[in-house]
Amino acid sequence: MAAKVVQEEASTDYLSTREAAARLGVSLSMVQRMVEAGELQAWKTSGGHRRIPASAIEAHLSAREMPATARRAGRVFPPTQRNDGEYSILVVEDDPALLKLYAARIAAWKLPVRLEVAEDGYEAILKAARNLPDLMIVDLVLPKLGGAEVIRKLRADSAFDCMNIIVITGVDTAELEKKFHLPPDVTVLGKPVPFAQLLGFVQAGIATRRRTA
Repeated sequence: MAAKVVQEEASTDYLSTREAAARLGVSLSMVQRMVEAGELQAWKTSGGHRRIPASAIEAHLSAREMPATARRAGRVFPPTQRNDGEYSILVVEDDPALLKLYAARIAAWKLPVRLEVAEDGYEAILKAARNLPDLMIVDLVLPKLGGAEVIRKLRADSAFDCMNIIVITGVDTAELEKKFHLPPDVTVLGKPVPFAQLLGFVQAGIATRRRTA
């Protein structure tokens, strides 16, 4: 994705690509590739210079550093020791209509479930680290940070060992194995979303949690 062109000058809220590279600790060419790939939001000034929002840099750094933060949180309040009695689900999906469908169908189950949503990979990591869900349902194709990378980052942290992960994707099996290399403990289901299967999975998760509470 090419950088968006707007007619504005740099401000203190924006960094040049060189400043962004120094802040991230990567090469200038790496920042340029991240911008072109859409991993970092960027604009161009009227003079043709790229400017990257400081907030985008901080979000990238937060996602990079989140596993250590989550590990500290996990020792205090791991998923199997929550005291709110609810089964927590994090749905990571960038389609607003599909998010509404998830909310409606999950509410119709009338189960003790707390639902949270994230619309991109960075938000998914931040919310997972803050709330340690019992189950994450995630699409693979996401803005900012793909679903497979979100899974790898979370699975690298022992705080999330008890979190179940279900991938809901339209990607065919051959491409899935070739491109995404998901961990073996991740359950993969195809689109359209199989809500009956999800219901069975959640019911089993609730029963397991009650037995171990």
